[in-house]
Amino acid sequence: MKNRFFLSLALLGMCAMNAMAGTGDLNDDGQLNVGDVATLYGAILVGDNNSKYDLNLDNQVNVGDVATLYQYIINGVPDDPAPEYLVGGDISMLNKYLDAGAHYNDADSNYIKDPLPWFGQAAGWNAMRVRLFVNPANATDAQKKEGVVQDLDYVVKLGKQIKDAGYQFALDLHYSDTWADPGKQNIPAEWKSIATVNGLADKVYSYTTEVLQTLKAAGAPPDLVQTGNEITYGMLWPTGHVYADGGAQAGGSWDYFMLYLNAAAKAVREQCPKAKLILHVEMARNTNPAAFFKTADSRNADYDVIGLSYYPSYH
Repeated sequence: MKNRFFLSLALLGMCAMNAMAGTGDLNDDGQLNVGDVATLYGAILVGDNNSKYDLNLDNQVNVGDVATLYQYIINGVPDDPAPEYLVGGDISMLNKYLDAGAHYNDADSNYIKDPLPWFGQAAGWNAMRVRLFVNPANATDAQKKEGVVQDLDYVVKLGKQIKDAGYQFALDLHYSDTWADPGKQNIPAEWKSIATVNGLADKVYSYTTEVLQTLKAAGAPPDLVQTGNEITYGMLWPTGHVYADGGAQAGGSWDYFMLYLNAAAKAVREQCPKAKLILHVEMARNTNPAAFFKTADSRNADYDVIGLSYYPSYH
């Protein structure tokens, strides 16, 4: 059985999840070789304690990690490396807030000059999520005020900051110009002229491919990719409108929905083969997650991580 992991997405945060340890490609060139050893030695010499260099997961970056890396190079990376926990949050609005002059303070009211490294140093985070809309310029003024502002340029900049700071980067693809959730999964305005479900699936594939290629070129390849946001009732309505238990809604079907999911997954596997693929659902009904993944598994959906929105006031 394929190993899968669990991710809880709270109101604004990403709670503890079980993920995989680093695979040794420390210079992100897609290969495992002496170039990675040189990168690791460089990190040790300058005292860089970025968690990606902690290959043996002892919370230190030292020669022990070099020994582990040599083992990876000689013998290959284990199929099931030791697990690590990712703890973090959704920081999609961080740059927008900072640009507007927001100040961050710690629990003792001390001013935090640069919040991004502080999240890791003081709060213990090691992962960050950022949402992406297809074209948030098409959102209403009210939606923009709520936070629908993350276009690709914005996400590239913030994603690069996240990676440069040593965090894992989780990309939340909405496949919409605005909020996508159990009550709405609206097709992006520029995609509405696509006449067939196969054409729409092709667009999902080409769009996802373009996004990931752009992020990689900028030095911000995501470590986790969420293909859709709260997709318990499908995505890209009306044709992708479904019930969690396998039923269809208002002109949609699981056949069409799976076309879209498979297209997204194909792009992720091709462009970011090391990234973990997240299917993200919610609990408008407490039975939704189990029903959704039972249906998805029966259709051989491709994913690594179960993402679940958790709202304490409701659940």
